Amino acid sequence: MRVVTTNSTKGGTGKSMISINVAMELAKNYKVGLLDADLDSPYFSFLTKNYSDIPVTKDVIIPLEWNGIKVVSFGNMFKGRAISLSGDMEQDIMIELQERIKWGDLDYLVIDMPAGSSDIFKTVLSVYDNILGGLIVMLPSSLPTVEKLIKLHYLYDIPVLGLIENMAYMQCGDKVVYPFGKPVGEELAKKYGINYLGQIPFQMEINEKIEKGQPILDTDVFQKVVEVITNTKERDRAWRKMRDFVKGQFEKLVANVLITVNKTFDIKGLQSKYGFEGNIPFALIIKGMDGKDLLNVVLRVKDGKLVVVKNTTDVKYTIETDVKTAISALLGYYKVGGVKVPFDIEEAFTTGRLKVSGPGFLPFFKTVAEEIFTDPDVRRKIQEHAQLLELL
Repeated sequence: MRVVTTNSTKGGTGKSMISINVAMELAKNYKVGLLDADLDSPYFSFLTKNYSDIPVTKDVIIPLEWNGIKVVSFGNMFKGRAISLSGDMEQDIMIELQERIKWGDLDYLVIDMPAGSSDIFKTVLSVYDNILGGLIVMLPSSLPTVEKLIKLHYLYDIPVLGLIENMAYMQCGDKVVYPFGKPVGEELAKKYGINYLGQIPFQMEINEKIEKGQPILDTDVFQKVVEVITNTKERDRAWRKMRDFVKGQFEKLVANVLITVNKTFDIKGLQSKYGFEGNIPFALIIKGMDGKDLLNVVLRVKDGKLVVVKNTTDVKYTIETDVKTAISALLGYYKVGGVKVPFDIEEAFTTGRLKVSGPGFLPFFKTVAEEIFTDPDVRRKIQEHAQLLELL
């Protein structure tokens, strides 16, 4: 089963309708499932007028069938209920759905993601290890936020299969009207070296189709989408072969960074400057592509120097990230379609790819950690030793 996600940065883009149309086009030749992962605002039943129950037993959730597609939607499991879930509960539910749904033998699973980059977005990308890629649905007016979504896909190592520009224009007699501004998706796709899958106009007759439970958009865009999906090869995840090499490189990198930091900074002076007195220990954890610890070291100040400490559980702060985020933050950029996009430790933090924990972690991160990692000499030394890791 190959997984395709449909994503948008905001609600109201028509993403759910496009998810259904993609699934329908795929279902002409393949066995297809559709998961409505927008738990708070499930839209499948409204668009299709299918309010069938989804059978649930002690251990198994059975999808309903609609137009030859197997479907699971929260709206069919909890019909007519008000839904407002915490992030933790949403994560737990998505894990349960992944483990309990009995899809059977599928060729493709289309996941209609909630708008934005919520906990569900992150959970889906972490629990499904067979994601082929993501489709991004945009309006012409959503350009700035779409760029951020493209970045997030890269940071989670998920290819962008292409951009779909919905409600791009309206045909009014002989005139073409652009309600959300002139289309910008093609230019954006060129900038990042990704597929531009086309424009879908406003279609006034869609309301009548929805009332009949057949929300089919009249466009050839979905043929192109399916062509891209079916011609995209699953990536060769050769992480096991590379693990020892990458681990060795990171160990060398940490050793050299410690030498540079201790030469460049007055560590005691830095502690006094920001009020972090004493030999505060903090753990640095870097996860590999398999989710296991690639590097797990505890650092602390000793005799005015930052050193590695062995055999200690006395840790005040923890800094944790994954290998691809670490490499991009260390190099100062990541590549999308051959384009170098600026990226640093601060953006790793604000996008949730680098997690810092411990009492007073925010002041610690914004002062000591940032000052060290933004120092020109430290950055230069880091980049010298990080070049071999860029191919990841």
